[in-house]
Amino acid sequence: MTTDLHLAAWALVIGSMLFLVGAGFAPEPTRVFSGDLGVYLDVLHRRRRSWLTMNVLMIAGVATTAAGFVALGTVTPEPVLVGGVIYTVAAVPWIVALGSRATIDTDVAGSVARGERVPDAFHLVSRLTGAGFRTYLLLAYAAIVAAGAAVVAHGDLPAYAGWFAVGFGSAALLGNAVNRPVLPGWGPLFEPPFMVHLPTLVLGIAFLGRHAVQ
Repeated sequence: MTTDLHLAAWALVIGSMLFLVGAGFAPEPTRVFSGDLGVYLDVLHRRRRSWLTMNVLMIAGVATTAAGFVALGTVTPEPVLVGGVIYTVAAVPWIVALGSRATIDTDVAGSVARGERVPDAFHLVSRLTGAGFRTYLLLAYAAIVAAGAAVVAHGDLPAYAGWFAVGFGSAALLGNAVNRPVLPGWGPLFEPPFMVHLPTLVLGIAFLGRHAVQ
């Protein structure tokens, strides 16, 4: 069981780090994530390699985090697994959205750069990927709160990581539900998806530390 816990914790850490590193490849983030459609497509066309690298690392990060989350739940009290399952469900539309951004969006950006018009269907795709992203944020933070509460409730688990997950996840869940607070030049504080991986990273590190002292 100790080995399984170790592997699950490492998966959480590696998955979280992959996503955070991927976020660092975001090309011109203040423009690509907050500009209009023309700006967005222009950045994708000019910085295609960075955009693809970002999305590939993010997909790997989300998938590995989900695997680690579920694995952690199988070797800890059952309520932790509930959080892992919720996160995995949340990960599906987000991975689909990331894949769409890496393929469909870059293809459209190339077409527009060649002077073609934006296909009408692309606007529907954009709305669907946006909905997938919003679904991910809400469910992922709910999963973090659930897992954190389960960790806090069991005295032999690292309580500080559980409290961090509960506090951070609750604030982020509420913040994304009401789109507040909004920081000038940044947008909603908890909207950037890399924020999801801060509590998962803390949980993974905490369980690695627990393994180290056993």
